[in-house]
Amino acid sequence: MFKSVTKTAVIFSLIFSIVMLCSCSKRGSNLAGNVDLNSYPIKTDIELTMWMELPTSTSAVCSNFGETQFAQEWAKRTGVKINFVHPASGQESEAFGLMVASDSMADIIKYDWTTALGGPSTTINDKVILPLNDLIDKYAPNLKSFLSQRPDIAKEIVTDNGEYYMFPFIRNDKSLLVSQGYIIRRDWLNDCGLQMPEVVEEVEEALIKFRDVKGAKAPMSITKNNIGALFRLFSATHNFYVDNDVIKYGPCEPEFRYALENLNRWFDEGLLDKNFVSADQTLVNSNILNGNTGLSYGSGGGQLGQWLDSAKAAGIELDITGMPCVAEKKGGLPKFTSANSTVATNGSTAISTSCKYPELAAKVLDYAYSEEGSIFFNFGTEGVSFNWVDGYPKYTDLIMNNSNLTVAQAMGQHILGHSNGPFIQDKRYIEQYYSKPQQQEALKNWEIGVEESASRRLPILLFTTEEAEERSSILTEVEKYRDEMIAAFITGTVSFSDYDKYLEKLNNLGVKRLIEITQNAYDRYKAR
Repeated sequence: MFKSVTKTAVIFSLIFSIVMLCSCSKRGSNLAGNVDLNSYPIKTDIELTMWMELPTSTSAVCSNFGETQFAQEWAKRTGVKINFVHPASGQESEAFGLMVASDSMADIIKYDWTTALGGPSTTINDKVILPLNDLIDKYAPNLKSFLSQRPDIAKEIVTDNGEYYMFPFIRNDKSLLVSQGYIIRRDWLNDCGLQMPEVVEEVEEALIKFRDVKGAKAPMSITKNNIGALFRLFSATHNFYVDNDVIKYGPCEPEFRYALENLNRWFDEGLLDKNFVSADQTLVNSNILNGNTGLSYGSGGGQLGQWLDSAKAAGIELDITGMPCVAEKKGGLPKFTSANSTVATNGSTAISTSCKYPELAAKVLDYAYSEEGSIFFNFGTEGVSFNWVDGYPKYTDLIMNNSNLTVAQAMGQHILGHSNGPFIQDKRYIEQYYSKPQQQEALKNWEIGVEESASRRLPILLFTTEEAEERSSILTEVEKYRDEMIAAFITGTVSFSDYDKYLEKLNNLGVKRLIEITQNAYDRYKAR
């Protein structure tokens, strides 16, 4: 569907996009009888369409985002109604492909554009989405102002050619980067006379005590989807990272073998759950609540909060909190943490080439980046979902103590701050959503080392169509083999005497080329 283009074609495509954008802007300046786009609410009868995944918390209550109080108030404040289109749950990629292929796209599309159809440069060149430079400059003054103050974020949301392609989702505080991490039984630490672990040796000491003193059958238990968290305990990673501007792949580095050897020992000594390869959330939940596990990994809301609620409801004594990522030595900072990136690709929102009034779409989206809009997106409507208390936007009982809805479900009806999308997330949301003392403590513990580890985290990298295809092909095989060997080495079905064969197989699968492609993309990012 999307063909490679020559340099000349790329230039022509960019010129054509600019011409089309200018013509759209000219048409838009007279839309609906010279609509005034300088203030809200905009006086127009024009409606826009927006394609987006329906948030889980919203889907539990209604089938369309347009039914929420948030969407209706958004339309009232901007003066523009948005008709929402949602793909079937679990079929987002297929539905997205069908929409693009049909040549009848929604005006506004929320999707991960770094992975879609060869990346944002390709989708711009192939006339799927519009470059946003002119639109942001003329019709998104709030986002423009924010980006001028945060060039680091601006650098993350442009193509290597300097074209803006999305209205971003921005986690605007380090507390918003660490919604998950290690979760430990503090009551067991106290019973065993132990302090909060700071290095991996103290983690192991705690696991031994959990096994021998507390009778835990699986002292550390995590789901199969969180196996990567095991390696951070040993200052290693199972993914790509940056080391002084050099791209490295964790499974090829010496620290990875060190981690595997120790995890194999933990497995043999009964410190690591024997079912870690296949463990799902149901099993881990059971291990925590039945006293079989003292150290796990999960989110502050979905796991830590729910485990505390479930234990209270069942009359189980349980005191759990977040454990910091451990450092290589006492008093140091962790090399890798669970922190996400400031700019989240899964909330990125673009304007499609099918949009007849892109300037109107830009103006509607820009509302979220205004001071008023930011409060609305994060806290909803004053007097309904929040009230100002000593200068602090405090959620009302409609959100925090709703007799019919969980906190997340109530939020799903009145705000977007708990989810993702084109707006700037406010830390005061998480301060209230994580209402339990253990959750608040977990946030502080998980924040430790965020700045240090950020220097090793890959920024948003963009690949050419050819690079994306080659990289995807290699990465699929490399990760499949990596995961197989992680399980094999930890469980002992493959001896460490064969470790060199493992590295050789990674090379044969093309890991060096994979690193080279990623390095090239990183170098282009640095040059933006």
